[in-house]
Amino acid sequence: MLSKNKIPMKGMYKKLYLPHRRARLMDKSYYSLPKWLNHADSRIIFVDLGASLYASGPGGENGASLRWFWDTYSQLSGRNRPFDRILAWEAREYRPKELWATFPSDIIPSISYFNVPADAAPDAKMNPWRILEAVVRPEDFVVVKLDIDNQKTELALVHQLIDSPKVANLVDEFFWEHHVAGSAVACPTLWQGRMGTGWSTMRFDHSLNSEEALRASYGLFTTLRQMGIRAHSWV
Repeated sequence: MLSKNKIPMKGMYKKLYLPHRRARLMDKSYYSLPKWLNHADSRIIFVDLGASLYASGPGGENGASLRWFWDTYSQLSGRNRPFDRILAWEAREYRPKELWATFPSDIIPSISYFNVPADAAPDAKMNPWRILEAVVRPEDFVVVKLDIDNQKTELALVHQLIDSPKVANLVDEFFWEHHVAGSAVACPTLWQGRMGTGWSTMRFDHSLNSEEALRASYGLFTTLRQMGIRAHSWV
């Protein structure tokens, strides 16, 4: 793992208070990302939990996470192929021909795409942390994005990350769309024409101590950052 520089909390929920317009809520230009990614002894690894297709997905402007990370980290690293390896999970089933037709040829050698749900059971074959431990070295730079539209599984994976010093020591950058009560992204007006997917289908526990409440979300992101993981709200 490379240096885990601390970054301020400002910006983590910046977009939750912008006017209710999708384009502005989906803007990612405020992220403060490292520009020190070229180290001779380290690889850059990307783990995408909720990968969709390369250039599109059910999240609209936010659905093409693979393309966004590929393009963004190409700029940060100065490399045409920014990731030495990509581990991607997607629960929505795609026909292989449809899936692989969306990928540029230069990403194919780097990606392992699991078209099955990520499994939060600790010893499960498809638990991403178990696989990460098997393939990542401490000196690697690891970027993880978590957005699978399943609150229970997401929270279980986040708690496993927090509770496992070994796994936490492998993760440098963590992007998480915490589906939480009080988020502006849950506003029904944002989902006009897209009802029946994503946030529009979710119901939240609004009680004070619920982990689906905004207060708890701040606490989880704070804990991750105090552990040295550069944690960002992904939307």
